[in-house]
Amino acid sequence: MPLPDIRFASLLSYVPRRRWRNIDTEKHNRMAQSVEYMVALKNNHARFDESSYTIPQMVAYWCTIVSHFDRFFDKSAMLVPIPSHHPTKPESLWVPKVIADSLKQNRLGCNVVTCLERTGLVQQSSKSTSQDRPTVKTHYSTLKIKDRIDMVPQDILLVDDVITRGTTIATAYIRMAEAYPNARIKAFAAMNTTFPDRFKDVIDPRTGTIVLGEPYPQKKFDNQGNHTRTSH
Repeated sequence: MPLPDIRFASLLSYVPRRRWRNIDTEKHNRMAQSVEYMVALKNNHARFDESSYTIPQMVAYWCTIVSHFDRFFDKSAMLVPIPSHHPTKPESLWVPKVIADSLKQNRLGCNVVTCLERTGLVQQSSKSTSQDRPTVKTHYSTLKIKDRIDMVPQDILLVDDVITRGTTIATAYIRMAEAYPNARIKAFAAMNTTFPDRFKDVIDPRTGTIVLGEPYPQKKFDNQGNHTRTSH
């Protein structure tokens, strides 16, 4: 039985520098800001010197005031952070876990469960060419359920920091769906990687679907209406 498309949301938008081509000054400045946000997100730093809140904390707060997300988050959902591209060390920074904790603190989920683990190294999509990006099959072989949950969850929200194609999220979805076939599973990524012609602003709340397929899934965004803007 084929798995359904994966509903997902993202809040921030980011354009890697390698994609910058023939852009005007205004868009160049906004895309440069998107890189600053990405770096701050990845390092769990604050974006502004005067702010005491890190980007993951601000992401969680912004999600509570974006009207487009009103029906996406579920207060009763189990939040499952997605592991990085390498096995997690106890002392290392795990940004999706930080984001998941912040979402819980803002009542966008009921608990954080670290039941997924990476057992081997996979190449980062953001540092790969189109030809050598890791596939769903590659991710699947290195992503495992490490602990079964006694109480079967009804709603699961997978949490990641950055979504490129959606391959990592799709693989995590497959693993969780195998373990909990009756659960409703969605995904949230703090930041979406995009192209200059599709870039609107750093804060660009989106919802959409990840369509599963081999070797790569495909992400498709819904048509966007007006949404609550935040200052940045």
